[in-house]
Amino acid sequence: MTRTYARLTVTGTVLAFAFMIYLHMAIGTTGLISVYAHHPDGAAVLGASMASLAAGLVALGLALSKLRPGVHPLAQWLLALAALGLLLAAYFPTDPGADVVSLSGYIHRYGAGAALLGIPGAGLLVARRLAGIPELEATARIVTWIAGGCLLGVAGLLLTSDGLAQRTVLFAEIILMLVLAASLLGRRGPAKGDEPAADSPAVRPARPRGTVSGGRGTPTRPARDGRTFRRLAVHGRGRPSCPRGNRGFLGATAVAFPAGSPADRTPYRPSA
Repeated sequence: MTRTYARLTVTGTVLAFAFMIYLHMAIGTTGLISVYAHHPDGAAVLGASMASLAAGLVALGLALSKLRPGVHPLAQWLLALAALGLLLAAYFPTDPGADVVSLSGYIHRYGAGAALLGIPGAGLLVARRLAGIPELEATARIVTWIAGGCLLGVAGLLLTSDGLAQRTVLFAEIILMLVLAASLLGRRGPAKGDEPAADSPAVRPARPRGTVSGGRGTPTRPARDGRTFRRLAVHGRGRPSCPRGNRGFLGATAVAFPAGSPADRTPYRPSA
């Protein structure tokens, strides 16, 4: 399931990026991304782009929940908050002018801000967990650098509303999501929920040498004095060798015969 969610993350992120490229090529504006909503051909495409990115964030959160060792729960909450912010920003357009005066404009602004802050914040928390996995240490360093740069870029957006800076931050966050998804796709270790069964040979403890099993559900005991231990179970409903009068007896009998003796080759017959 981890790789499935990681593939969904890649799909949603790539679709969102493709929609953004289409908007930039078709409309050709260099203002904020929000102004695409006021273009006749841009409102639907912008909504599809934000919804695709939100779906990718949800899939990434589910993929990280299967990672072992698990990531910090706050990281998953930040990804969920970012996805919700994108959906709100897609549904509520901003105001046409530079100033925000309507409720829809405020919802759009704060939803987009939550998304831009939530993705790198979650990336930093995930990077701390990935640093403890030897095969993902390099990925952890890359994620840390990208997430730190995104946070600095968002801080710069608070001072100036520049369209190019906003696109740069968004592009870096898309790269961050793709790096995390690619690391999950390339990981060879088992994820949480993919552990082998408890009775599989991978986890079943091996029986020490020189011991004889006492039967299913009975601990092993050491063999001694060259004697062969034979466990004969007598149950009320299952054994043809059991006399009819003893079918109501439930239990188990362990009988030991000297190895190689005639009694060892004589079948055991329970008394009436």
